[in-house]
Amino acid sequence: MTERIAAAAILYHGHIVSLDPPARHPNIIWWIEDYDHTGVQGFITDTGRFVDRAEGYDIAAASGQIVHKSGQPDVPRLYTEDMW
Repeated sequence: MTERIAAAAILYHGHIVSLDPPARHPNIIWWIEDYDHTGVQGFITDTGRFVDRAEGYDIAAASGQIVHKSGQPDVPRLYTEDMW
């Protein structure tokens, strides 16, 4: 079974904070009231693992989750806009 991206997440002071899709990173930032953006933006997988945008891109591409590549096409970084 292929690991899949489950939701956008932020690693915030050692804790993974995530909201259900289609929430995006700004929604999470607003929810935790992190106006300084001190967390690391990434994703949580269906196994509960936090991954950064680069590893998230590899997982989403391998599992066929990318609907439309946003940002620079030659840069392998995952954005929620790529998936929902």
